[in-house]
Amino acid sequence: MKTKILLIVLTILMFNVSETFAQKNIQAAKEPIKENAKVDDGQMKTYVMVFLKKGANRNHPQEEAKKIQALHMEHLNMMHKEGMLLMAGPFADDHDIKGILIMNAPAIDQIKQLVEDDPAIKAGRLIAEYHLWYTKSGTITLP
Repeated sequence: MKTKILLIVLTILMFNVSETFAQKNIQAAKEPIKENAKVDDGQMKTYVMVFLKKGANRNHPQEEAKKIQALHMEHLNMMHKEGMLLMAGPFADDHDIKGILIMNAPAIDQIKQLVEDDPAIKAGRLIAEYHLWYTKSGTITLP
C-alpha cells in the first residue's frame, strides 16, 4: 500500500515538474524579441537554411535515379547523426525548389562541403542554395 501511494505521489510530482518546465519554455517562446536583438547577445541563433533545387541533370534512368535517391537519403541521415542536420524534407508541390535543409551551423562555409558531398548534388539532380537564417534562441527544440 505504501509503495502504491509513493508511486502515485512520484507520478504527480514528475507530471507537475515536466508541466512547469514546458510552461516555462512556452512562456519564453512567447516573449517578444528585443528590437535590437543580436545573435551574439544570446537572443538569436544562426542556422544555415539550404534550398535544394532542381539540377540540370534530372534525366537519369529510373534505376539509377532510385540509387541516387537512396544515397541522398543515406547522406541526410549521416548529417543528422553527426548533429549538423536539424531538419530536412521535400516540398509537396512540384516546383524548382525540391526540398529544404536546416543545418546546425553559424556559417555557410562550415557546412557547404558537407552538403555538396550529397550524391544527388554530385550527380546533378539537385543544386544547393545557401542562406543564413536567424531565429529566436530556444524556438527550435528537438527530441
